Amino acid sequence: VYRIPSPKWPYIIKKIKLATLLQFTLPGNPCIYYGDEAGVEGYKDPFCRRTFPWKYICPDLLKWYQLLGKLRNHPVFCEGIYEEHTIDDSLFVFSRKYQQTTLRIYCNHSSKAVTINVSGKDLITNREVESITLEPIAGTVIELKPCCILDITFNNA
Repeated sequence: VYRIPSPKWPYIIKKIKLATLLQFTLPGNPCIYYGDEAGVEGYKDPFCRRTFPWKYICPDLLKWYQLLGKLRNHPVFCEGIYEEHTIDDSLFVFSRKYQQTTLRIYCNHSSKAVTINVSGKDLITNREVESITLEPIAGTVIELKPCCILDITFNNA
């Protein structure tokens, strides 16, 4: 069975979180393979998945998947429209809209932090924001205030 070396685990978790944020917010139905939410590691068949690791669940990942599952119940993901915004090769931004609600999803897959001036509620942290700083390999979902302007600056970090 393949194990990710401990020093790489935080980076891998960030990558998994960014990928699953996309999986749960892009159009279509998200599909979770048995054990993904627990951080199950594997190898090639027949060892790709064994019994569920009840004693070794990654609590951070499990909490993340639960948050995304709740977020996915928002009406914009069931009946809303999808709109993509071209920003930069390292920042993927798109919106999901339904009636008077707009959720904007920001995904920073670069090695630099990105500051975004955006007015609304961060649905990942559950806080009102006027701007956010996305760390490298990170993303978030903002429920926009009606008169939000998109303004992004790249940090030199």
